[in-house]
Amino acid sequence: MNRWKMRAWDDKNGVMLSWEQLCDANDWACSLGVLTNQMAHHLTFMMPTCRKDCKGVQIHERDIIEGLHCYGPGGWHTQIAPILWDERHGYQWQYWDMATVKVIGNMMENPDLLARKK
Repeated sequence: MNRWKMRAWDDKNGVMLSWEQLCDANDWACSLGVLTNQMAHHLTFMMPTCRKDCKGVQIHERDIIEGLHCYGPGGWHTQIAPILWDERHGYQWQYWDMATVKVIGNMMENPDLLARKK
């Protein structure tokens, strides 16, 4: 079964935690409600986008991706961008050639990648 799993950045320890690690730390109740109540003061949760990159890696909020992006009449150009949810437009996948998109890092562990924006 293909499961889309959340992950979280631990601000206190400076590490990324997978869903499995979050569940192991709280094996008595691996549910988002319990996790957020018990640990939310130092965790930044990142929802999966339900998309995978060209290598099969799940794409989460706050990931940094690189790929071909459509600029309308300006054509397609390689772009580096963070994945952020927009309340009005969602993730705006329609502007990306998903066959070229790859996750190159995330905003928490690799903020320097955003300085490389093309």
